[in-house]
Amino acid sequence: MTFDLKGRRFQILIGVVVVQALLIAVVYWPRGGTSEEAGEPLLPDIREKAERITIEDSEGNALTLAKENGEWVLPDADNFPVESGKAGEFLDKVGGIVKKQLIARTKKSHKQLKVAESDFERKASIEADGKTKTLYIGSAVGARSAHTRLGGENETYVADDLSSWQAGTDISSWIDSEYFKVDKDAVQTISLKNDEGEIVFERGEGNAWTIKGLRSDETLDDAKMSTLLNRLSPMRMTKPLGKEEKPEYGLSDPAAVIALEVAVETGEPNEEEASEEPAEMKTETRAIRIGRKAEDEENYAAQSSESLYYVELSRWSAGDFTKWKRSDFLKE
Repeated sequence: MTFDLKGRRFQILIGVVVVQALLIAVVYWPRGGTSEEAGEPLLPDIREKAERITIEDSEGNALTLAKENGEWVLPDADNFPVESGKAGEFLDKVGGIVKKQLIARTKKSHKQLKVAESDFERKASIEADGKTKTLYIGSAVGARSAHTRLGGENETYVADDLSSWQAGTDISSWIDSEYFKVDKDAVQTISLKNDEGEIVFERGEGNAWTIKGLRSDETLDDAKMSTLLNRLSPMRMTKPLGKEEKPEYGLSDPAAVIALEVAVETGEPNEEEASEEPAEMKTETRAIRIGRKAEDEENYAAQSSESLYYVELSRWSAGDFTKWKRSDFLKE
C-alpha cells in the first residue's frame, strides 16, 4: 500500500486555511443590533454642533479648523478663512457614518484596519457641545470609503463616502490658494524691482506691451512678456502665514517688489441713466513684496497690498521675480 505524502500535505494545508477563515469570521464578523440601532448615525448632528476640528496624520502633522462667528477659519494663521463649504462637506461625510455599516467589534481588529490609537491614517478630534469626540479614519475600502472608529469604542464601521485623503493635514487642501489676481487686460504698467535693477513695462499703441526706454535695435520678447503676466495673475500661495510681519520673512529689504497700475471704473453704472458713453476710468496701484529667503529655505514670504495676510509662495511662483533682468525680456 502506497501513501501519497504530497496529497496528504495539501489536505492539511487546506484544513489550516479553512480553520483560519473560520477564526477570522468569528473575530471580525459584526454582531448586528436592532434595526433602529443599525440606522443610527455614529455622530448625530455633528455638522451643526462642531466648533473645532483638529486633524492629525500618521507622520505627526496636524491642522486645526475653528468656527468663528459662524465661519470656519485657521486659528494658527490669524483666522485665515477656510474655503467656503470645505469644513461643512467634511462634517457631512463624518455625520453620514451609520452603525449599520459595522464591520468589526473587537480591539484586535484595530491595527489591521488602521484605526488603533497608535496606528491610524487620520485622527480627527471634533469639539462639540463642550466635549471632544475622536474619530479614527483608517485603511481604504474601495476608492471613496474607509474604516472608521470612534475613540473609546471597539466597534469599527465603514464610512461610505469618507477617506483619509479628504481629511488632509496640509493647509492647501482647506483654503482657496489664489492670493493675488488682476484683470490682465486692465494692467497699464508693471514695475519690477530686484537686485538686478528696475524694469518698467508699459502698454503702447494697440495695447501692445513695450519696455520703457526700449532702443530702436531692441525688441520685446512677447513670449517672455506673457510668462510674466501669467506668473503675476493669478498668483497662488502654498499657505497663509498670518497678519503680523516677522523679521524672518525678509520683507524689510525685499528681494523683489512688483507694482502694477490697473485701470478701473470710477463707480457702479447707473441703470436709469444708461449711456453708450464709455465708463469713466481711474488708475489704481497694486503691489506685491517678495521677501529674501534664507539659504536653507525653498519658498518665499510675500505680501500683497490687497490683503491683510502674509503668505508663503513657492519657488516656482516667486523665484523668477527675484532674478529677472531687463535682457531676459528681449529677443536675442
